[in-house]
Amino acid sequence: MNRLRPAAKTAAERPAGLDSSGNAAIGVGMDIRCYLKPSCGWSNGVRAIMAKYALNYVDVDIINNPANYAEMVEKSGQRLSPCVEIAGVMLPDISGAEVEQYLLANKLVVPNDKAPAVPIDAPCTDEEHEKMRIKTIRFF
Repeated sequence: MNRLRPAAKTAAERPAGLDSSGNAAIGVGMDIRCYLKPSCGWSNGVRAIMAKYALNYVDVDIINNPANYAEMVEKSGQRLSPCVEIAGVMLPDISGAEVEQYLLANKLVVPNDKAPAVPIDAPCTDEEHEKMRIKTIRFF
């Protein structure tokens, strides 16, 4: 299933960020915005992949800022999170594992054997769901 949604340019129009040898350089030339919940298994998986590859990214809080949530919905065309925008390509409703697959397939990072700090393809825990149930969020 192809879940990529171009946010600006096509992947062919964007250089991946190359080092002097023409190899993909980690994080070079990539603008990464991650639309995430502060506490969520899927969101934490995306953060773990960003840390695994030492990528600089903007962690956009979609729970405590309604404008950020609206921006995510507008750019991704849907309401589910996490969504990750990498160099103008939107990856909607994606897990950390899928982000890693995208980065590796497009040679945007160099493979490594570092283990992520948390599961990269897991939903929220019961404890996280309980925290979200207790905290009432109002967008008005």
